Amino acid sequence: GWHARFDDGFNEANVSSLAAALARTWGEGAPGKGIIVGYDGRHQGRSFAELVASILAGEGVDAQLSLAPCPLPALSWAIAHDDELAGGVLVGTADAPCEHGAIHALGPDGSTVPTGFAEQVNRLAGIAEPLTLGAYGMRDVNMPYQAALTEEFVPDEGYAGLTVVVDAMHGVGGPALVGALGHLGVQVRSLHMEVREDFGGLHPVAADPWADGCEELVQQSHADMGIVLDSIAMRSAVVDEQGHLISPQRMVPLVISHLIHNRHQCGRVVTTMSSSCSVRLMAQHLGLPFTPVPVGFSRMHAEMADGDVMLAGEEYGGISVPHHLAERDGIYSALLLVELVRQSGKPLSQLARELDDRIGHMDYGRRDIRLEVAKVQAFANVLQGVSPRELCGRQVVRTSHAEGLKVDFEDDSWLMLRPSREQPLMRIYAEAPTTRERDALIDEASAIIRGGYKAYLQQ
Repeated sequence: GWHARFDDGFNEANVSSLAAALARTWGEGAPGKGIIVGYDGRHQGRSFAELVASILAGEGVDAQLSLAPCPLPALSWAIAHDDELAGGVLVGTADAPCEHGAIHALGPDGSTVPTGFAEQVNRLAGIAEPLTLGAYGMRDVNMPYQAALTEEFVPDEGYAGLTVVVDAMHGVGGPALVGALGHLGVQVRSLHMEVREDFGGLHPVAADPWADGCEELVQQSHADMGIVLDSIAMRSAVVDEQGHLISPQRMVPLVISHLIHNRHQCGRVVTTMSSSCSVRLMAQHLGLPFTPVPVGFSRMHAEMADGDVMLAGEEYGGISVPHHLAERDGIYSALLLVELVRQSGKPLSQLARELDDRIGHMDYGRRDIRLEVAKVQAFANVLQGVSPRELCGRQVVRTSHAEGLKVDFEDDSWLMLRPSREQPLMRIYAEAPTTRERDALIDEASAIIRGGYKAYLQQ
């Protein structure tokens, strides 16, 4: 995908060139196939989507525009279940604040386009110009997706005893989730349901502190759990009945356990190298094959092509269950946890404690440090020579330079530094049994970036 601020590059000229590049790449690779264009509730989302659809149509592509704003999973579902489509475009994004716009390209299975496709578009973007505008069709992508959810999750009397708070963060995923819960018979309390281009001042990600409103409403309404969606429902987080957020990183092992024990699925678990070690520990606990891959959902998507992947989970907590969809779906993963609570008869807080008992509790964290572009590249080169034997009084048991620098410790704690592919940032990830230990590792990594690496070069 591509994203930029509305006041610094996300404009009609750049969007037009990117749309023309997409049209020509699809025209060469999948002639005669159609494309669906969806959009979220961001600034001029529909206007930009109409522009993209008209440019695609003008290039001879059979383009269809979503009737209404749609979450990413709905668009992905529509693409994956129509053999006449080559892919789709989402004008919108999951994790950027309201000042940013984005365009994401999806392949024929509704997931991230392959690297080769993206590279071809990048070569043309900024050069290609639309020749003419054409007429596009309209398509409802929301209702078929909601119908698929109601078919997948079967209601029973036990759901009527559950109360769930849904926080849509003023994004576009609320109606599908609320509809699916209502179908099950769950009592729903909703929050931030109105689609707003400024997200009501929220940063629409499923994480604290933006989940505070959901946590408070769960406590006030004595709900059984809460669900927080990001702006396009790519990812979600859940809140237990005590008002405590269960992070997306801890959701993944809970979903894995539910798929194995209650849905009787099996297969390989795939995750990125910067994901929580709890994913690996749960896979090992259940005897499942486990594959770590470099950062980027396209890497996990490539693994799904083998057909043996049960679940793929990335470092931000996005979950794909290929049985359902080869793309991250925050609505589906949240519904799986509602199903788990219903079938287990246990409160979510107890399920989280039992998870810690089985695989141990780990505290996951991340910090970004902004540097000049040249310094990011220079430091990325320097990292190849950094191989510490000890950090924060811990003995390093394994070192990898595949993604920058990652070191592992005996107690499953780890630390990772890697340059961002899209922004002038160094990203730091760490995980340890306690918040204090985790933060000490992150602080040490920050010091390494600011010059402390020289001591480790000498080691």
